[in-house]
Amino acid sequence: MELIDIMIHRKLNILCIQKTKWVGDKAKEIDSLGFKLWYSGRSRTRNGVGVIIDKSLKDNVIKINRIGDRIIALKIVVDDKIVNIISAYAPQVGLDMSSKLNFWNDLEELIQNIPLRERVFIGGDLNGHVGREVEKVGVAPVKDKIRESRLRWFGHIKRRPCDDPVRRVEVLDLTYVKKGRGRPKKTWLENIRNDLSLLDLNENLTFNRTQWRKRIHVADPT
Repeated sequence: MELIDIMIHRKLNILCIQKTKWVGDKAKEIDSLGFKLWYSGRSRTRNGVGVIIDKSLKDNVIKINRIGDRIIALKIVVDDKIVNIISAYAPQVGLDMSSKLNFWNDLEELIQNIPLRERVFIGGDLNGHVGREVEKVGVAPVKDKIRESRLRWFGHIKRRPCDDPVRRVEVLDLTYVKKGRGRPKKTWLENIRNDLSLLDLNENLTFNRTQWRKRIHVADPT
């Protein structure tokens, strides 16, 4: 299987996949090397999501949560820590708004119900779209949606306890990171500072989740 070859070549323990087009809510061994696949799908012609895990971790899966054919989440024990792996496939441009809202609401509810002490990793195809087609299909520019997503995650981080591992992103020391050629790339926090300035936001607002979401929301054109 080509995906297994990729995992072995890149030394990946876990791989999230989308557009699988496999029918059913199942799990199965997929080769003689010990890799296992969990998947969820409703049609052989569209959608479908899955997660492949190698032999070192596959027996550590303690819970599987499938939400339709666009979201699957696996809870795994790794080094005495609980890690949530989410594979997600967002609705494509052109689908009705209710499908999009249902997907994002399902994903949001899933994440919010994960205990604060557990880690979360999302591997997904979020179907970003750019260019003039934005006006035709009624979807906000992808750069604005990315900014909203970045600020939503920033709010999520700020509301976590100070000793939560996810907050390490705030204190990473990049002094000794080797820089490549050309203009230096902006760090995540530099982008956040630009976003806050652009929208005239104070980071203390993150503690009011409702107001924060309202201020950073990017509505699709009507």
